[in-house]
Amino acid sequence: MLKVKIATYNIRNCQGIDGKTDPSRIAGLLKEIDADIIALQEVDKYRFRSNLANQACKLSKLLQMNYVYGPVNRYFLASAGNALLSKYPITAHINHVLPYTRDPRCCLQVTLDVDNRPLNVFNVHLGLNYQLRMSNLKKTILPMITSLESPAVLVGDLNASEDDPEVKLISSCLHDTFAENTDPLDTTFPANEPNERLDYIFTNAGCTSKKYYIFPSLASDHLPVIAEIEFN
Repeated sequence: MLKVKIATYNIRNCQGIDGKTDPSRIAGLLKEIDADIIALQEVDKYRFRSNLANQACKLSKLLQMNYVYGPVNRYFLASAGNALLSKYPITAHINHVLPYTRDPRCCLQVTLDVDNRPLNVFNVHLGLNYQLRMSNLKKTILPMITSLESPAVLVGDLNASEDDPEVKLISSCLHDTFAENTDPLDTTFPANEPNERLDYIFTNAGCTSKKYYIFPSLASDHLPVIAEIEFN
């Protein structure tokens, strides 16, 4: 049985509750969490607001992990998007562009080699429009995941609370690892006074969730979520 620790974290371009942009602070927090796989949302690349840093690359170097970056919003040479850091080799990745109107969104699919076993991680940051969230899940994201026979995980910021129809839809075909919560914290946003759970880790039938917890921090406006999973 293979065991991995996976985290998802909306880092808000490494901007903390104090308004300071500091990738080193995010890296320090992620070192403390010590996950094998880290999915990130709101990651900047060459933007003025984040000092022209390639944040995914910088974090990967600070943490000594492999990485892949999927741009979502493009600003000439700059962009913002999703990223995945991994202690395991990355064998494939696809940045699926989700249908949109004025709010571009993507789902970053990454295939990892975990001791010669494939693990697919789908990293997403859904939009603020309810109808688009439901459409993206029904027509694109969930069909991709449910068609896989190998272990797969859906992670990210869904911009929806656990009682919303979108989350209930996902929970009807995937397992919400929150069921294994071992910590008093049960909400992820806003970081300083969390009252909603917007960040999730779901697994398909190829995985078994063993532990879940939310990590307190003011390094972003969201809190990181961690799950420990097993698969054959």
